[in-house]
Amino acid sequence: ATLVHYADLLRLAFLVLPLAKFSLKPHRTKRSLPKWLIPNPALVDLALRQEGLRGFVFENLVGSHLANLLYGKHRYEISYFREGNQEIDFIVTRQHEPVLAVEVKSGRVKKVLTQEALAQKGITAKYLVITPTNCQAILATKSVEEIMAI
Repeated sequence: ATLVHYADLLRLAFLVLPLAKFSLKPHRTKRSLPKWLIPNPALVDLALRQEGLRGFVFENLVGSHLANLLYGKHRYEISYFREGNQEIDFIVTRQHEPVLAVEVKSGRVKKVLTQEALAQKGITAKYLVITPTNCQAILATKSVEEIMAI
């Protein structure tokens, strides 16, 4: 209970943001471990950026941008999707329906789920793969609707 309490204190101080696992069956999200996001990328230590954790830093940058765009917009939520070895970094839902799926790749784009594979999982949302070459357009947006229009 102590770790849960400390994690909740960090969340209340806006230092970390726990993301729930997305599932079409809401009872399955409660039992899954959260994915942690640092909503202020300035708090990510410079040492992490230099020690081979570039993927984490880049994913956190994109995720924190999404989380900040959604802050205070109660009809939206951000989560992640994982089923076996298949993962989507961020799922944005509006009133519990997926509207945006975002996969973040900091290096070479190797294996990513296809739009068809997502649809088979019940996620029929706009799907973006964000890389260092196309991230500037995403990070310059001021709303989720603007991202969905890209």
